Order: sequence, then structure tokens, then C-alpha cells
Amino acid sequence: MDFEKYGIERDNIKNILGYIESGQIAIPELQRPFVWKPKQIKELIESLYKGLPTGFIVVWSNESIKLKDGSTSVGKKIIIDGQQRITALRAVLLGQAVVTSEYNERNFQVAYNPFTEKFETYKPIHDKSSKWIKDISIFFNNNSYSETLKFVRKFVSENSDMNDDELLEKIDKIKKIADREVGVVNLSPKLSISEATNIFNLMNSKGTRLGQEDYIMAKLSSDEKYDGYYLWKTIDYFCKGMHDKKYIKEIKQKDPDFFNTEYYNAIKWVEKYDSNIYIPTYNDILRVSYATVFSEGILKKLSDLLDGRDFKTKSNEENIAKETFEKLKKGLFACVNEHNFKQFNLFIEGTGFKYYKLINSQSSLNSAYVMYLNIRNNNLIDKIEICSYIQKWYIMSLLTGRYSSSSESVLDQDVRRVNERGFIEYFKELESTQLNNEYWNTLLIHSLESSSTLTPAYLVYLAAQIKNQTNSLFSSTITVDSIIKIKGDVHHIFPKEHLSHNGIKDQERTNQVCNYAYIDTNVNIDIGDNSPREYFSYVLKNSTPNNTMGYVKSDKEFYKNLEDNCIPKEVLNYDFKNYESFLKKRRVLISKYIKEYYESL
Repeated sequence: MDFEKYGIERDNIKNILGYIESGQIAIPELQRPFVWKPKQIKELIESLYKGLPTGFIVVWSNESIKLKDGSTSVGKKIIIDGQQRITALRAVLLGQAVVTSEYNERNFQVAYNPFTEKFETYKPIHDKSSKWIKDISIFFNNNSYSETLKFVRKFVSENSDMNDDELLEKIDKIKKIADREVGVVNLSPKLSISEATNIFNLMNSKGTRLGQEDYIMAKLSSDEKYDGYYLWKTIDYFCKGMHDKKYIKEIKQKDPDFFNTEYYNAIKWVEKYDSNIYIPTYNDILRVSYATVFSEGILKKLSDLLDGRDFKTKSNEENIAKETFEKLKKGLFACVNEHNFKQFNLFIEGTGFKYYKLINSQSSLNSAYVMYLNIRNNNLIDKIEICSYIQKWYIMSLLTGRYSSSSESVLDQDVRRVNERGFIEYFKELESTQLNNEYWNTLLIHSLESSSTLTPAYLVYLAAQIKNQTNSLFSSTITVDSIIKIKGDVHHIFPKEHLSHNGIKDQERTNQVCNYAYIDTNVNIDIGDNSPREYFSYVLKNSTPNNTMGYVKSDKEFYKNLEDNCIPKEVLNYDFKNYESFLKKRRVLISKYIKEYYESL
């Protein structure tokens, strides 16, 4: 039977915030952390101050959805669209701290200048000016008339160009923000999570959309029959704990029910673990857990299986739902297992990818972890060889851009083929077709013709230098690893000033990644912006055992340093006229260096 899917009414901000404080309206777990920037918060307050429309809030009555505090939404309405605006208003008007996308608590204040009627995000400079009211929340938190009058007299005493009546009028205008009306769309309680999510995406098409993983998390959070609720909490705590250990430390006190389960025991180790490499989101954890035990990569199918979908009969079966939850639990426990997770991170660090700043493909990490778990589960490869295979898989996927587009479909294909043929056979087939002579001698060289420091081949080159403990340019003691760690200098081998002075000013050309080399700051200052011919010859001349400038100590060390940094010896005779020739030669040298590195894994 057809039913009305929604109704529309109007209410003011004061009432809506009151409903939230009293629990009549709640924020469900399928919503995201607060992601607005301070500028967006300020613009919302300005719009309300001026009486401009600020869009609709969408709420949904549903009795099976888990809320942020772990309770269900019985007798409540939950916010489907408008969380960011509501959270911003609670922060600014009520002074409440919010949880950001980095899982940190943060306070947002908006300052107001009654002379100009301008709003700004609070900064310490506002404390130094008597003309700014640094936090407008003072007018909304049980602010009585006597308190307001006391504030007005103090402000006017410090600003003789403002009188009591003028300021009271401006304050009253601020307070009217809470009286502004907004449209409220009430969704029918008969709608499913999937339908509610689709409506969210339609109404929020220009904002942050919910993905399939959000729907699955909502599905898990609303299930108590097969422990879906605990699966959701395990994923949520694990991911939050990777960002901030307090989320694990506080479980015993804040969530004693979860603390006394096997699920807590599976992730409690995170409290004492610092990961610099693989820091997964709940999307990553879901994908890895699913692919590991279902040997498939298309996440949409998981949401159907959680409903018990029988794809042959096109009906929902209880036994299929039960089996799906059980298998997902097995995959999740393998994914968050302390030994598995730590061992995998050690493998990745062993490639030279020791720093999060070098990671630009989370999909490649996910894939490598899936392959690692697959090998571990099947126990078909000698433990000593596992490291080499996983490292090569990861580097191969980066170099070839295997997961740069349609990553879900490619992962689906990979896990299916591994399941059919076994990892070793499939990997060797990929290696022979993807990393053939044409790749090493042509495609890789061409990929290094880039000005982006996020170019996969360039990042792999840096990882190779880290793994090989290569000394930075001209140094006999300071490694590339140590300079990247402290965010040290990236040197233009052909200085930009030298190129620009001689007519080569195009940023795309001067900032080619093959014109970069990591170098010690003091050395960089010493060599200045001279042509390579001048400063390379200068360094060679000063490469003596007793030099005090941090240079290599001999001619032999000098030339070995050039070789390690993939710089052709001819650079001693180069100036701006040889720039293109230098880039071509260095691309070839870097490609050779990467190949030797890959084969050494």
C-alpha cells in the first residue's frame, strides 16, 4: 500500500536545539563527524543574523537505529540531513565542543563587532580589541536580562562611542538568531535505511554524500540479533583509536558493556600502538574484512547479504543473514588482529614507505593487506617469502596505478582470481604482464615526466632511497630518510633562479620531480643559486677529509653520491642549456634505480 513518504513543517532554531538537548531529536550513527570549516560556521551565523534562508533539516522517525550514545531511537526523530548546521549552531550558540573528522574534540567560537555588525571566527587578536565581543554564546546560555545589562555597561565603559541602547539593540538582534525559522522535512517511519540514505543523497547532492559503507555501518549498528552492533562498535573504536588512543582508554569507563566482550579484547592492543603508515577508515576496514572472507570486492553485495539476500531466488533468507554476519565477524577479527596488523605495517615500512606523507593510495594498501590476510589464511607460502610477495604486490600496484581508478572493481577481480588460481600463480602472471621490459624501459621513464611530488613513481623512488639508506646530495652522513623525517629541504638541482634568469620560467618545467634531490639545509644555503656546473665543481673541489661544510670526504665519495642520487656525472659541465638533456638522463637513471630496488624486495 502506498504511503506519504514525507511531510513539511516549520520550527525555530531554539526549539530544534531544545529537542536535541532533551533527546527528542537525535543524531544517528550513519551521520558523519563534524567536517565544516570555521568560515562555513561564520557564514551560517551571518545568514541567520540577516534573516536569510539556510535550507531544510530532514528528520526521520525510526525505532531501530542506533544513536551516538549507543541507545536506539525509540520515540525519537533522527537527523538525516542538517547535522553539520545543527552541530555548528550547538557549538556557536551553546558553546558545546564538537568531534571533528580527525576524532578530536574542538570548540568553535564566533566573535561579533557591534560597530560594523561583522562576525569573525574567534582568534586571540579579538581579546586585544575592546570593540569585539569574542564569543556570542554568552547571549544564549541562560543569559538573564540583569547579566546582559551588566555586560552592556562594562562594554560601553570601554567604548565611549557606543551607548547602552545601541548595544542592547545589537544584542537583541543576535538573540533573534535562535528565533529564526527553518523548514523541517519529516520522513515517514515506514522508510527503510536504504530509502532514507537515498533521500539524504538526493537532498544533499552538493554536499557530503553517504556511500555504501555508511549504509552498511548503519545496518550493523541497528542489528542486535547477530552482534552487528558489536561489529560496528569494533570498527568504530578501532578507527578512532588509530587517531587518538583515548577512545580505547575510555572504553572501560564509558562503555562497560563493550569492554566485557571478545570484541574489546580484539582491539585493546591499539591503546599502546602508534601506526605511522596504515591508518584505515571504517570504509577501509569494511572493504578489507569483506574481501578477505567473501573473496569479493564489490561492497554493495555485502549490504544485500546482511539483509539475507538469496540472489538465486531473489528473496531474503534468515540463514543467509546469519551466515553473513558470522563471516564478516571472522574477516573483521582477522583484519584487526594485533599480529596481522603489526606484521603488515612492518612489511610496508620495510619497502621504505616509513612515513604517512608518502602514502597516496589507500586502495593499494587495502589490497596489499587483503593479499596478506589471504596468504595467512591459506597458509600456502613459507613465512619468510610472505614479506617479499606482499612488498612487491604493494609496489607493483603503486607503479602501475592499479587502483587509481575503479579500485573496487579491480580489487574484486584480484581477490576472485587469487581465490581461483592461488596468490603466487596470479601474482607472477600480473608481474610478467605489467612489469615487462616495455614498462621498465619506456612507461616508467615517461611517468617520471611530471611536476607532481605525488607521482607514484617518484614516491617509490624516495621509498627506495629510504630503504637503501642513501645519503642526501653531497652528504657523507645525512640520509634522505632523516631529511624526509624532519621535512627538510628539497633542492632544485638546476636552481629555479638560474633557470628563470636564463628564460626558463615555466613552473611545470622548473618543478619537474627529476629536478629534485633531498639536501641538508646548510649545504643548500652554501651552494646558492649557481648553475650546476659551478656548484657541483665547487663541491667536488671541497670534498676533502677535513672539510667543515658537511660535504662528502673524497672524490670517490662524491661520484658514489651522484650515482646513489641518480645524477649523471655530466652535470659537472651543465648549465641551463643542458636542462632538458639532464632531465632525460636522470629519468633513465631513476627508472633503473627503481627496477633494482623492486627486484631486491
